[in-house]
Amino acid sequence: MNTARPEAGGKTGAFQASREANTGRLGDLLLRAGRLQRWLAQPIEADLRAQLVDDQRRLADELLEALVSWVDLGGTVTLGEVDLDRAGPPVVVERKGAPPAPPVVVVTAPLAPPVREPREPREPSAVVVARPPSASGDALRSLAKHFEAGSQVKSEGIAANWEEMLAKVVADLGVPGEDGDAELLVLQNVVRDADRWRALPREVQRTLVGLITARLRRSQDEMGVSGTRLDDTFSMLSAWSKREQPGWVNGLSRGHVPTRGSWTADAEAYAARLPRAEPPPAAKENIERQLSAVSAFATEFDTAPAEAMEAVAAQFRTLVRKAIEGGVRATDPRLVKLCAARVELFDGPEFRYLRRALREEAEPADVDDDEKAPALPPDWAWWGRTRYRRGVLVGGDPRELNRERLERAFGFAELEWVGTEFKRNNLQTVRDRVRAGKLDIVIILGAFVGHDADEVILPAARECGVDWVHVDKGYGIVRVRRAIERFLDPLASR
Repeated sequence: MNTARPEAGGKTGAFQASREANTGRLGDLLLRAGRLQRWLAQPIEADLRAQLVDDQRRLADELLEALVSWVDLGGTVTLGEVDLDRAGPPVVVERKGAPPAPPVVVVTAPLAPPVREPREPREPSAVVVARPPSASGDALRSLAKHFEAGSQVKSEGIAANWEEMLAKVVADLGVPGEDGDAELLVLQNVVRDADRWRALPREVQRTLVGLITARLRRSQDEMGVSGTRLDDTFSMLSAWSKREQPGWVNGLSRGHVPTRGSWTADAEAYAARLPRAEPPPAAKENIERQLSAVSAFATEFDTAPAEAMEAVAAQFRTLVRKAIEGGVRATDPRLVKLCAARVELFDGPEFRYLRRALREEAEPADVDDDEKAPALPPDWAWWGRTRYRRGVLVGGDPRELNRERLERAFGFAELEWVGTEFKRNNLQTVRDRVRAGKLDIVIILGAFVGHDADEVILPAARECGVDWVHVDKGYGIVRVRRAIERFLDPLASR
């Protein structure tokens, strides 16, 4: 496996860390795959073989995820051939004096299969050799001692009530907190009880380790938490993972970087992957009651007088929070539908997953509108407000494909997308860039920001004469166009 890396410096440090993490991960996966192949070649019992085959499938999923992760970070995967007679050890190719380039994983194969000398034919033997007995679980575990880091078959198996056990762990974890020390205390207590995870399916164990690792790294890198308690928690989690071997997880090594742009995003992805257990009848009845209360109160928005609207909004927000705390999933389609028209109310950390569901709910309509709508006409009166200008989208979860589509459709010289999920400093950064004359237009995605975005950015935009628009819902081309036409005067185009 050969890798090419860019010159050190700038973004190269991230590439270097990613390269080391991913090459190590790929090497580990291939090593484990080879061990599984050798185990499966043994004459073992059918149920044991089935478990190993399951391990092999999970390993294949991990390998695919590692390769996709590598590509997402800017790397490429190339299949090639190598002359085994001339091949040396893997090398790292340096690019001195060249601009940074994405790292490359080169997967090589022999130019031709090795030539084997033909064997002399043997006379048939009259000796009948009995087939060796199938290996037992104990025999297989004995075999595993020869492979220190290999996947291990567990004798205790999966508990019948593992879904209930998982629900208890998830309840103990709760929603990621914004107080770093309190968040660390929660994670430390959960990791101390990690031995109960042994009764969970292997893939669930790996997802839990990934979720807790991402939240620990979030506390460390994004919230500034440090100290002995953090180190001890990492040590306990690493020791458990090494002992139980649930599968490779990104983040346990200090050199790892997040695979989705931030540890917060990685944690959300792991949380979404955990299976959801069907609630018991009593809990299910409570969920229905909570949803009915939210649904009944939603009509108050249509009948309450204007002077009472702020109180109605506060009560609606309280009912939604209680529903989520009472067991209603933030992604429940019924709850999402009830809240879709009031996105701006849910700007606190307890509504993180609801906001994400609301964003995803809003996306299909935007995509459909963009596909059905014609391209902007050459004589569009607002070209002077967008073409060849520097813009910024503010709010939500940045999506590169959508950003590129908007940049291209409106002819921006450049269009940046700044996410604001629990990142008030990003609002202040946009404000400072407005005041420094580095932006020509600010597009605020109203459905995905709190009221503080208007309070922080708009005074600076008005003061400096920088264009700004407010998109009420979504972030598709059609919606952004409507907002531009609504907020900006085409006759004053510069």
